[in-house]
Amino acid sequence: MKVSYAPRARDDLSEIHGWLSERSTQAATTVISAIRDTARLIGEYPGIGRLTDIDDVKVLPVVRYPYLVYYTVQPNEVVIVHVLHGSRAGPELGEF
Repeated sequence: MKVSYAPRARDDLSEIHGWLSERSTQAATTVISAIRDTARLIGEYPGIGRLTDIDDVKVLPVVRYPYLVYYTVQPNEVVIVHVLHGSRAGPELGEF
């Protein structure tokens, strides 16, 4: 299934990359790659994530890194709506 990124999720990736790049360019590249791999996995298996308290929003953790990928499943695509560090409070409906 096609995977797309909502503007909020694109902003999240940019912020994550920027923050990590200040510490290590290699780490930033590796983590963003792992997040994108998770998004591809979601595209292949849209039901893989667990439901959240927000209607129609699922979440899947990124393997080996403390990030969570929030997404919705549409008829012809999966939309990544938010990417958060696991230590942060989960998103609320208004954030999407």
